[in-house]
Amino acid sequence: SVGYSTAIVGKWHLGVGKDGMYLPTHQGFDYYMGIPYSHDMCPCDVCFYPNLKCSDPQNECNNNYVPCPVFENEKIIQQPVVKINLTEMYIDAATNFIKE
Repeated sequence: SVGYSTAIVGKWHLGVGKDGMYLPTHQGFDYYMGIPYSHDMCPCDVCFYPNLKCSDPQNECNNNYVPCPVFENEKIIQQPVVKINLTEMYIDAATNFIKE
């Protein structure tokens, strides 16, 4: 350890990947809070990995759009994202990380 931690707060444009392999916490960051892609890149309306797959017959998916999730590290903490509060969430997350 070199005595510091890294974080990213905001949009991560690489997506999630299987088992979260593209999330920032798998790319060297110690902390992540944000949306893993642009709002217009969401896969379907009612599902999101790691829950039931969009192709699962139990889901009624529209593969064109989805309510985007907000992740904290590798956990979905909000879906759909409440855009009106998103900036405040980001500010709080970044401020708390710096304080720690």
